[in-house]
Amino acid sequence: YNNASGDMEVDLLNGDTFKYFRIRPELSGLSCHTRLGKAKRSWFYGSKIVENIIQREARNCFAHDLVNLTNAGHKVVMHIHDEVIVECRAEDAESTAEDVKRIMSIPPSWLDRCPLEAEVQISKHYTK
Repeated sequence: YNNASGDMEVDLLNGDTFKYFRIRPELSGLSCHTRLGKAKRSWFYGSKIVENIIQREARNCFAHDLVNLTNAGHKVVMHIHDEVIVECRAEDAESTAEDVKRIMSIPPSWLDRCPLEAEVQISKHYTK
């Protein structure tokens, strides 16, 4: 925490930095900016910081998976939060599903001891 600027940096597992800007006291706690130049302030407190860090780490893992799926030749057509839609020929569905599950269960090097597991579903169209 840099008291002069009111900024705080949190080091993430992959080497990125998560930042909070211009932290200041309010009547009922602390507020900050989560992006430079953003007018809206957000509440700043311990459990919210932990939640933000966990969500960012999960996003980093998912981004790692998306890159690995693409590099393996899979056609990623859409992703929603923590779900990915991969398009393939019907006759390749089973083997594609197995490979997607395998790839998404491999943790990134910066999280190598974290057990990951993916679930797959084969469908002719998007379902929720």
